[in-house]
Amino acid sequence: MNEPEVKVNPNIRRIEIGVRELKKVKVYPLSAAYTVSLAKKVGGILMDFFGTKLKSFEEEEVNKQVANLFASIIENNLEEMIENAIDLQEIEAVTVNEVLCDMSTEQLVEICEIIYEVNYKALVSKIIGLLPKEGTTLDEMGLTMKASPTKDSLPSSADDTELIN
Repeated sequence: MNEPEVKVNPNIRRIEIGVRELKKVKVYPLSAAYTVSLAKKVGGILMDFFGTKLKSFEEEEVNKQVANLFASIIENNLEEMIENAIDLQEIEAVTVNEVLCDMSTEQLVEICEIIYEVNYKALVSKIIGLLPKEGTTLDEMGLTMKASPTKDSLPSSADDTELIN
C-alpha cells in the first residue's frame, strides 16, 4: 500500500546548535494559537508604543523603532518562543534552559532572526506601511470629519435625502 505523501512546511529552517558538539535542530514556525497568545501578552506594549513612544514619522526612524520593539518582545519572551519553535525531544533536551546553556550567543541570534523572519517580518512591513508619512495631514489620511454634512458632501445617491438640522 502506498502511504500518502507528507508535505513538509517550507518555513521550517534547519540549523546547528551546540557549544561543544553541534546538533542539527529544526526551527518551526510559531503556531497561530501561540502568535495570538503572544499578541495578547504584548498588546499593552504595542498600544503604549504606538500611542506615546512613536514620535517621528520619518521612515528610517520608524523602521528602527518598530524593529527595536519586536526585538524587545522576542527578548522578553525568549524561553517561551524557543519552547514553541524547537522540538526539545528532537534534540534530547528536557528544558529550554538546557538548550540555551548548550547554545552560543551567535546561534541564539540566528534562531531569533529565523523566528522574526518567518513569523513577524511581513507583519512589521504591513504595520510600517499603514503608518502615515511625515507631513501627511489628517485630511489626507481620511481622518477628518465635517461638523455636519452639506448637500455637496453627500454622495450623489443621497440627492433626494433630506438633511436633518
